[in-house]
Amino acid sequence: MNTKHKYVAVAIVSILSLLGGLIVGFKSQPAVTHAIWVDQAFTVAEVSKSADLIVRVYETEAETRELKSVLPYYADDQKTIDGYKEFIDYFTDSKMQVLEIYKGTADEYITVMQTGGAPSVTDSDVKITPSIEGDPIFAAGSEHILFLVDITDDGVQSTTGRKLYRIVNPLGRYEIKDGNLITPSSYISLDESDALKLPKSLDELIEQIKLSLIEK
Repeated sequence: MNTKHKYVAVAIVSILSLLGGLIVGFKSQPAVTHAIWVDQAFTVAEVSKSADLIVRVYETEAETRELKSVLPYYADDQKTIDGYKEFIDYFTDSKMQVLEIYKGTADEYITVMQTGGAPSVTDSDVKITPSIEGDPIFAAGSEHILFLVDITDDGVQSTTGRKLYRIVNPLGRYEIKDGNLITPSSYISLDESDALKLPKSLDELIEQIKLSLIEK
């Protein structure tokens, strides 16, 4: 990597690390950033243990916001600052109506934060929505069972002390569509043997959640 352009990686790393759920091993793809999540929980029992809140929710609205940072870039000696550049990273806050609570306590509506969400335009004038691989931006009106971590006091994403959550990792989101369960294998690449370990129906998912809380 040309050292003069190292500020690009530094900026992306600094933003991802602010989330608390990601570490800095990543690679960039068109509109999607691949990140390594700190929490490697996989089974429903493991994700349940990591979660502060497990809820069935309905997405009612979403808002994308900007987080700006100004960082230096360096000359070839890696010490001399050649200048500064402002970066704008986008985050989406989805307002979710809580339909059912399996673990923890929550108000009727909660806010779930995701990285990305600001539409951008490709060379072909096609609008795309940047996001983290495994955590695509929630679609309007979608219904989910989410395994969430409370990040209210992180000091960056929730500077005003507002109640805010993020998913544990990509295994912490299941979509419910027309009564059917859409598992995380729709968002991330899993070996066939691993995919078979995931619950195959809504009833099975709920049963596994309940069992995990009893065994706690």
